[in-house]
Amino acid sequence: MRVRDDGGGIEPGEVERIFGPGVSSAASGGLGLPLARRLARSCGGDVTAVATAGAAAGGGRVLLHLPTVT
Repeated sequence: MRVRDDGGGIEPGEVERIFGPGVSSAASGGLGLPLARRLARSCGGDVTAVATAGAAAGGGRVLLHLPTVT
């Protein structure tokens, strides 16, 4: 699953930092991405971000990877 926003993107040096608790560029608590990553990893998946700096890049991208269930 891929989530993309229409904001300013994610700078290359910020890709891992945005998963830290309390990190936010808005007036939010900055807990969504750290919590999503922790939950995904607890079941063998992961949440990653792709550096997409600048409006021309189309905002930020966050990818959710989950294992297939058989």
